[in-house]
Amino acid sequence: MGSRRPLDALDWVIVVYLASHVATVFAIDSQLVLADVLGPDNVWEQLGLADALRQWSSLVGDSLVSNPPTWFKAVIWCELLLQLPFCAVGAWAWAARKEWIRLPAALYAGHVLTTMAPIVAVLVQDGATPLGLAVYGLWILFPALMLTRIAGAGQDLFSAKLQAKRD
Repeated sequence: MGSRRPLDALDWVIVVYLASHVATVFAIDSQLVLADVLGPDNVWEQLGLADALRQWSSLVGDSLVSNPPTWFKAVIWCELLLQLPFCAVGAWAWAARKEWIRLPAALYAGHVLTTMAPIVAVLVQDGATPLGLAVYGLWILFPALMLTRIAGAGQDLFSAKLQAKRD
């Protein structure tokens, strides 16, 4: 492996995306499977996040949030149990330029892109607004960018040789 190069703009975008995915899972997605378990006086209600989620669902026509089907709850559980730990470790590993993150990042990106296919199909079928589709589209755009970055890196994801090849 050659010497390490500084992270470029795309790498920082990936780090920020992964870190923001952690926050999104805690603040939003986890409500869909944990709020009922934790009862009516749960943390999301106390922080006003449950109201924000209901308003979002109404504003953009997000049928998956307003009335989540079982399959969507299963996707959320995968997000909590698989994607959340990866994103926390992945943001750190990408920022620290750890070469071993390549395979886990590719698996994560493939998983997210695969789950987005039925999600977008339902949203389109149910008449979600362009804003709603655009926001969900971020979970297509950033994993696709991550895969593109990994595929274009050659043997070493963060080597100085790659930087020279890009320049």
